[in-house]
Amino acid sequence: MSQVDQFLSALKRAIKAKGLTYKDLQKIMNLSESSIKRILSDKSLSLERIEKICEQCNILFSEVCRLAEFTNDQGPSRMTPDQEMGH
Repeated sequence: MSQVDQFLSALKRAIKAKGLTYKDLQKIMNLSESSIKRILSDKSLSLERIEKICEQCNILFSEVCRLAEFTNDQGPSRMTPDQEMGH
């Protein structure tokens, strides 16, 4: 599962843990229920949109990241000193 998928899954779990449904989000965000479903399945979801969803649902972005339990099957997750210097 990609990290984007893991994050979106965690965001949905956090929303559900708050006891909110898509119908609740529809009212909170003033969007249609189908728009909410599309947004939460869209892998190109902007950080601004994520922030707005988190704010409206009273969820910390960091909480969603913790819930995501990211796995990294693609190598090191830290930059080397050379990479940090742009080499």
